[in-house]
Amino acid sequence: MARRLHLTDPFTGAKAQLLHAVAVANGCRVVLLRELGIATVVGLPVDLELVDLLFTSLLLQATRALADADGPRTAVFRRGFLVAYAARIGERLAVAGERAAAGAAQQHGGSLVPVLVRREAAVQGRVTELFPHLRRTRSRPVDAAGWWAGRRAADGADLGTGRTPLPG
Repeated sequence: MARRLHLTDPFTGAKAQLLHAVAVANGCRVVLLRELGIATVVGLPVDLELVDLLFTSLLLQATRALADADGPRTAVFRRGFLVAYAARIGERLAVAGERAAAGAAQQHGGSLVPVLVRREAAVQGRVTELFPHLRRTRSRPVDAAGWWAGRRAADGADLGTGRTPLPG
């Protein structure tokens, strides 16, 4: 299954990096069609929902944090901020995923490994089917002050953990 998301300027590439960090953590893959401002997320339906919700939340948090950040209001600072924010969120999600996998392995043993391998192969197969001629892009250097401000902001971002449910 695939879902398309519109990524608006400015900083479409940096926003796509945040989407990529969230998608990878949830077993999905992202293909960016930069000239159209569209990202296609490929994954299982429940994973696509999670990616959409978490990405939207984190993008709103990043936008707010960027507005509150100390630093110049230059484009290079903002891009650096968003790229670093995405990178740090990816690191935090990877650690959370490793903890979850270790807990699942402890509870269920190795029985989940084949399921996860099949899931990854299915997602990659669908990406290849939809986009047979993909190529990777490189990111440009970023502003150091924006980088460190973005990392600090990402450290405080709410990843949706530790919340108590609303009273029902």
